[in-house]
Amino acid sequence: MRLKRHTLSTKRNSSKRKKTTASLLIRSSIASTLLIGPLTLVTLSTTLRAENVAIPHKSQQNSVVKPSKGLSKRNVESRFGAPQSKHGPNGDPAIYYWEYPAYTVYFENNIVIHSVSKTKSLKAH
Repeated sequence: MRLKRHTLSTKRNSSKRKKTTASLLIRSSIASTLLIGPLTLVTLSTTLRAENVAIPHKSQQNSVVKPSKGLSKRNVESRFGAPQSKHGPNGDPAIYYWEYPAYTVYFENNIVIHSVSKTKSLKAH
């Protein structure tokens, strides 16, 4: 009889421990939700901002002749003259850019990949 009582009391204690552990887990998850929930809302509300950017229509942009894709650095310099400044290399593959008064030319290694017109900043209304 003693043996049976001992096994019964052990089973009761282990079920009580399981219940206690489960209730602690539930309490801690509720507490973390209550603490993290407002912080998440604060973070989202501070990061969700937008800025209006005015982009001029193509007809409003300068009709400046710029280097086209595929030209070499030597061809760009011979056709358009020396740039105001040269920058690079940056990254891999090496990216260079040359600044001219009306545009900027981007190179990947030695070849033009893009030319961008410079525009005066427009005030947003």
